[in-house]
Formats: sequence, C-alpha cells, structure tokens
Amino acid sequence: MATPTTRLEQFLETAASQIGVREGRDKNGNWNNRVKYNDWYAEAVGDRGFLTSAWCAIFVSWCANAAGVLKTVIPLHAWTPAGLDWFSRKGLVTRGKDARRGDIFYVYYPQQNRGAHVGLVESVSGDAIR
Repeated sequence: MATPTTRLEQFLETAASQIGVREGRDKNGNWNNRVKYNDWYAEAVGDRGFLTSAWCAIFVSWCANAAGVLKTVIPLHAWTPAGLDWFSRKGLVTRGKDARRGDIFYVYYPQQNRGAHVGLVESVSGDAIR
C-alpha cells in the first residue's frame, strides 16, 4: 500500500483498510454493534454507554482521528444529526450536489425525520457516488 500523501488520502485509506469489519453478535445471534470504533469513542468521551451504539458516525470520526483531522475537518460525533448540524453551521452542506471524493454524506430517513446514516464518498461517476 502506498504511503498517503495527504490527509484526505490518509482518511480514505484508513476507511478502506476497514472493509470487511463486522460487529459482534449477542448470545441470541443478533448483531450488537460491538466494534473497535465504539470502544475508541467510549474512551474518547468517557462514556461506556456508546459501546453498542450504531457506529456509522463513530466510524467517520475514527477515520478522521487516524488522519489527524478530527475536530478540525470532521467532528467527533456519534449521532448523525449532530454531525450534519456541525457541517451545516460551517456552510458545507450541499444536498448532494457537487459531491467529491472524500466528502461526507448523510442519508435522510423520512420515517425518522432526520439524517440517520452517514458515510464517505470514495469516488464520483456522473450522478453516482461510491
């Protein structure tokens, strides 16, 4: 693997290196959200209540921390509305227009009336992001 030349590349390479990570299962075989990212976040905020939280936002924060851009370019967050609000206050929300490699995206869930999932853009091809 090539050495990252920028913080963006380091961020994306960190995320890509985690492809295939699976969360744990409880005694009944159900997925339980236990991943190393939640362990890191719980330690960072001093609250073990996050050990089994949904981890999409935590994962984005974990990658940002590894790339050295946590709290400057990407917020420390576990709740998607908090992250989306952080980017909105900085004037960085584009509603899907002009997506670029390395951007963070939030998915709106009408049934929850909020952004309820977050991910990152690996590449853009026409109107499609990956």
